[in-house]
Amino acid sequence: MSESDWALTFKEFRIESKKGQVKPLLHIPSLNFKRGEITSIIGESGAGKSLTGLSIGGFLPKGLHASGEIVVNSKAGQSINVLKAGTSELRELRVFQLGFVMQQPLSAFNPVLRIGKQLTERLQKFQPNRSIQLKTLDELLKSTGFKDPTRILNNYPHQLSGGQLQRVALIMAVSTEPDILVADEPTSALDSKTGTEVLDLMTELCRRKNCNLLLITHDLQIAREKTDRIVVLKEGTVRFDGSPAEAIHTEDEYTTSLFKKYDFFYHSTILQPGLIQNESKTPASAAGQVKLEQLSLQYRQTGILSTSGGFLALKNIDLDFKKGCKTGIWGPTGSGKSSLAKILCGLESPTSGRLLFGENPFIKGLRAPDFPNIQMIFQDAVSSFNPARSIKTQLSGIYRGSGKDEEERIWALMEKCGLEEELINRLPSQLSGGQIQRFAIIRALLTEPEGIVFDEFVTTLDIHWKIEVIKLLQTLVLNKGINCWVVSHERKVLDHLCDEIIRIENGQVAGREITG
Repeated sequence: MSESDWALTFKEFRIESKKGQVKPLLHIPSLNFKRGEITSIIGESGAGKSLTGLSIGGFLPKGLHASGEIVVNSKAGQSINVLKAGTSELRELRVFQLGFVMQQPLSAFNPVLRIGKQLTERLQKFQPNRSIQLKTLDELLKSTGFKDPTRILNNYPHQLSGGQLQRVALIMAVSTEPDILVADEPTSALDSKTGTEVLDLMTELCRRKNCNLLLITHDLQIAREKTDRIVVLKEGTVRFDGSPAEAIHTEDEYTTSLFKKYDFFYHSTILQPGLIQNESKTPASAAGQVKLEQLSLQYRQTGILSTSGGFLALKNIDLDFKKGCKTGIWGPTGSGKSSLAKILCGLESPTSGRLLFGENPFIKGLRAPDFPNIQMIFQDAVSSFNPARSIKTQLSGIYRGSGKDEEERIWALMEKCGLEEELINRLPSQLSGGQIQRFAIIRALLTEPEGIVFDEFVTTLDIHWKIEVIKLLQTLVLNKGINCWVVSHERKVLDHLCDEIIRIENGQVAGREITG
């Protein structure tokens, strides 16, 4: 095939730190993508998957330098070398030929503009008719599982769950029918049913329009079943490039090990809490209990698109948790799981009802001066860090010990989380999703909390670190008398970590069961 027949080509492509690291962060000597091909890019956290996707649009983080070639060939026969393109060329490329679904959806939206405004802004470049814009968005929102498109369009980004934001980000990317769609973990924040529907929508659109889909994912089942080709990265180099059938039988040991670990996690019970020996048992007492009594949460709706006074996210929740609980909160995307998590750690105040820690009621969340130290590991970890400060600066001063004790504590936690020492000096944008999530866990543990809420905390981790972090939590957190609430749409994660699971549907408790 000639170069013009490829939709996308990499030639001697390198990404290096401007600080002069000897080994490049990413090196792709040659990689070509046929028009209309659906390709999955897999590998462990930090392998260079997200950097590869960002490079296609010229979105490299500060402090990194790219060399070589990335050539995008349009269907109209035009070719652009991304690394040599000017500002206006890049803008045209991003608007008319490329679509992106970022790994951290919250960071892809303007926090002060409503969802509807941001979606129509992109569509205006292709369709100036307002009524057609809204009709298109209504159809896309319904096709991705939203039952009330008007409410979604009227919301601000922070008013949506991570899974809802992920679907909106996908709609923004596909609404203009790009030549190449780069989707970085597009289904990681979605429940199984919604994730399948969204993935089917993407693949159907790409096959119908003869577009390329580059699917960056930790879900190896998706890679095996939904894509034409698998590219495996390890430490910035391509270890495997071939069909899903070839990947299963490859002689490359690293690729084989990835699939074995994945199958082990999703088909074994070896990590379940019932097989882990607890170090201590804390007797239940009123002082350690957490209770929710007839608790409801309503988000107010304002603006010209609003058709009601608000959205009731939680409805008359009655729950109680003993000290040292290990509770899973499970349910489909948008069911109210994250809203319940925010109330438990004080980030939201209930509209009605009561939240009690021991005998003390708290109805004002963190505005109450004596609210307990309940930490939260956010679903979108990168947005919970200051983008302008290094990780080391942000972790300093959290631990209550002396400076030397704090430093030793941080190094010890980093070692157990599999993080290299040099990573602590980087900015959040210079870390992979898996790396920044592990630093978020370290930050929470440094505060010596009374409780921790884990909101979809392993969705961005590859299978190796998903297993390792779960083992880490079983050792450092779950058996130390700390209240733990694990929010997830992925039942298998809860089976490995929790003693009980609460199912949330439509803002209400739909069931409660003991695991193990």
